[in-house]
Amino acid sequence: MHPIKISSTPKKEWASRNALVCPFCRQHVSLDTLDDVQDVYATGKHLLLGHRRCPNPACEGHIFVVTNQFGYVVKSYPPSAVAFDRDSIPEAVLAAFDEAVVCHANECYVASAIMIRKTLEEICADRGAEGKDLKARIDALKDVVILPPDFLTGMHDLRALGNDGAHVELKTFPRVSRKETLTAIQVTKVLLAGVYQFASMMTMMNTLKGSADSGDDEDSTKSSFDSPSHGSADGGAGYIRNH
Repeated sequence: MHPIKISSTPKKEWASRNALVCPFCRQHVSLDTLDDVQDVYATGKHLLLGHRRCPNPACEGHIFVVTNQFGYVVKSYPPSAVAFDRDSIPEAVLAAFDEAVVCHANECYVASAIMIRKTLEEICADRGAEGKDLKARIDALKDVVILPPDFLTGMHDLRALGNDGAHVELKTFPRVSRKETLTAIQVTKVLLAGVYQFASMMTMMNTLKGSADSGDDEDSTKSSFDSPSHGSADGGAGYIRNH
């Protein structure tokens, strides 16, 4: 391994408030620079190494970043993970999926695939879907959860990916890599929204309808998605401080 040669005098115009998903609070943020900590320029590699802070007041996590001259984050430590809405997801399901996301962020793709399979196990257990194995439990899930048929097909594909990661002899997928696990995470996000969050969104909609019928002010009922904790719901920056 060749060391990165550094200079103590970075190019000032490169220092910027870099955007990423905070590895701690999982929000899309524009990171704060630290006035009392100077960035370091990697000689010959056009990279800047520096310390940043999450601007989320409830987080303020310390993140080390490596950026290029355009301010794009090449690497972060801890690594940035895929953002997802944690609202209404049971603790056991959330813990399994969160570990899958963290494994993916750390480039442990086989472990991520296995934990996505574990997430499916937890969903079936939470919803009371029974069967001799996970395949049978996923098939039974259609009797206790209203899901489009394609969702159940997708769950079997996720199960197969996890099996490929856990067993040498199984090869449903040609490989378990970043692309496969990232797609699996995105599919699981939609699945979790359908199983756990759709009902709560409909409840909020019905509450708003009730408020309209009673003549209440439109701001009297506030969706939980208005909270800063859901700043990543639309893919935008959850927290950006104006300096």
